[in-house]
Amino acid sequence: MAKKQLIKKPPVQEFLESQLEPTTPAANSSTTHDTAKEPAATSPAPEQIFGLKVHPAANEFPMLCGDELAELVASVRSLGQTTPVVVDGDTLLEGRNRALAVEILKQEGHDIGLKMSQWEPTPECPTPSAYIGAVNLCRRHLTDDQRAMIAARLVPHIEREQAERQTLSRIKVGEQRNPTGRNQHSKPKAGDASPAPGTKPCPPSTEGTSKGKRENSTRGKIAKQAGVSHHKADLAVRVTKAATKPEIEAVIAGKKKLAAVDREIKERLGEKGSSPAGKKARKAVEHPFKP
Repeated sequence: MAKKQLIKKPPVQEFLESQLEPTTPAANSSTTHDTAKEPAATSPAPEQIFGLKVHPAANEFPMLCGDELAELVASVRSLGQTTPVVVDGDTLLEGRNRALAVEILKQEGHDIGLKMSQWEPTPECPTPSAYIGAVNLCRRHLTDDQRAMIAARLVPHIEREQAERQTLSRIKVGEQRNPTGRNQHSKPKAGDASPAPGTKPCPPSTEGTSKGKRENSTRGKIAKQAGVSHHKADLAVRVTKAATKPEIEAVIAGKKKLAAVDREIKERLGEKGSSPAGKKARKAVEHPFKP
């Protein structure tokens, strides 16, 4: 007898069922009203929406669910999709909730298409991950803890894309760039034309100074992007390195505080005999002049 083949549901369908379908009340339940299903902190976001791959950095942000998602679907049903989603080729960078609302309406039988616009790099947002962080961290109703935690999670995405861009920009064998060997920062030589009127000299660089090192550090970048203090950014980095996945997702979902998770981590490390916050204990050094 042939075995029954299991048909796996698309990721977006599983996500919709977990967020929109109400929970079934227990037979012996004493409650008279069915409560809405609360989204679990570990609910995986869909990897594809409307046939587009979702950028991993975008999925670091929590999606709308329950009543909020239902309200967005109702708005798109009555008014249409007023704001296009932003894509990089076939990858969705911004607008997952709008794309999901359009897909829901498509499944309901509505003749609707997805409005899209192509992303272009800028000096402020040279990579897709940097753009995703800049767009979402500033306009979402998130707490400082959520912004700091998400910004810390975005750092690996941004650094990986920056490394890829640097690799592509390296001079290849046989390639010649700038044959004169001069650049905009070179000192003018005798006979060179004077600078164009109205141009301003480059501002003094802070690179190498204590302030510059602090701003260019991982914690400095997180603090700037998330709009939080360096202490909060430092806390997010520690939690990212030592916390479990459910703990991280609970902070991002707004169900736990960063400080509370950090205390739990210290307690766990203390039970195992480790030093607090994962710091290595200093090795005792005997004084050379000790008798």
